[in-house]
Amino acid sequence: KFDADRIQLQTESQAGLIGFLETSVESGRYLIRMSVGTSTNSLQFVFGGGRERDLTAHLLTLDPTGPGRIHRLPGGTMIQDAPAVTSGVFDRSRLVEILVTGTQVSARIDGTPVTTTAIAELVPGRIGLIAPLTRPAPGPRLDVRNMRILMLPE
Repeated sequence: KFDADRIQLQTESQAGLIGFLETSVESGRYLIRMSVGTSTNSLQFVFGGGRERDLTAHLLTLDPTGPGRIHRLPGGTMIQDAPAVTSGVFDRSRLVEILVTGTQVSARIDGTPVTTTAIAELVPGRIGLIAPLTRPAPGPRLDVRNMRILMLPE
């Protein structure tokens, strides 16, 4: 469900994933801010996405399964694991901020850093959100509000 400032997903568990990609901009410097609702249990940020049919990109986990974890697609190679102890609280809405500047990626949840990672092979590319649909009962849930993208000058 799409509203003016909100994206919501609620479905049964199933194979696959659903994604929303910004196709008009391919930048290497930007700041993302969004509010992630309490029901969200399936959310990854896509960055550095290519134009290939089989998406080449990086995924930053923003849900309780491993906030701060970064994987490379295709193949799921882990670039950065989630912090051992995450102080983010997932029983309330959270403010997520992601800063990408060149090869440096930083993410905070409610002001608490969950990753600051340099990815040597990161190139400017598409950005977006992905929700894996394989979450067990009650199934995948996504609730993102007020997503804002600030493009930074090169």
